[in-house]
Amino acid sequence: MQQVLWHYWQVAMRLNDDLLASADGVELLVTSAYAGLKGPNREMHWVPMTNWTYGEVRSDNAYKGGGGVNDGDFCTLLETFKIDATWSNADEKWFQLYCCLQRCNSALRVMNTLDENSLSILKSRKAEMKVIRAHFFFELVRLFKQVPYFDENVENDDYKYGAQNETYIED
Repeated sequence: MQQVLWHYWQVAMRLNDDLLASADGVELLVTSAYAGLKGPNREMHWVPMTNWTYGEVRSDNAYKGGGGVNDGDFCTLLETFKIDATWSNADEKWFQLYCCLQRCNSALRVMNTLDENSLSILKSRKAEMKVIRAHFFFELVRLFKQVPYFDENVENDDYKYGAQNETYIED
C-alpha cells in the first residue's frame, strides 16, 4: 500500500506547465534557464558550459597540464585532434546543450500562455529566454554544424522524432 501511495504522490507532485503558469512559476523557469549557463549537471566537469575544453584547449590557446596523456585524456584527445563520432564526451556535450535549450523552451512555453497583466516584465523575460536559447544553439552549431532546431512550439514528447521537416540551423 505504501508503494502505491508513493507512486501517486510522485505523479501528483510532478512539475508541469499548468503548475508553473503564473508570475512566480515563470520566474522559477527563468532562473532555471539562467542556471543552465553554468551547466545542467555541475558534477560533469568534462562538459562544462565554459569554452575552456571545447574552445581554448582545442584551439591550442590553453594547455591541459597534468601528469601525462592519461591525466585528463579527454583534453589530450581534443589537443591532438584525435576524436571521432564514438567519443562519448561529444554526445554528452550535445545532450547537455539540448537540456539547457529545453529549459528556455519550457519558460517560453509557459510565458506564451500569460499576458502582460500577469507579469509586467513578460516581454523582457521572453527576450531573455530567446537570447539564452540562441546562445545554446550557437554552441551547438559551432561544435556540431547541422543541428535540429526545436523551439517552444515543439512538444517535449516530439523531441525524440528529431527535425522531421529537416529544419536545421547552418544548412
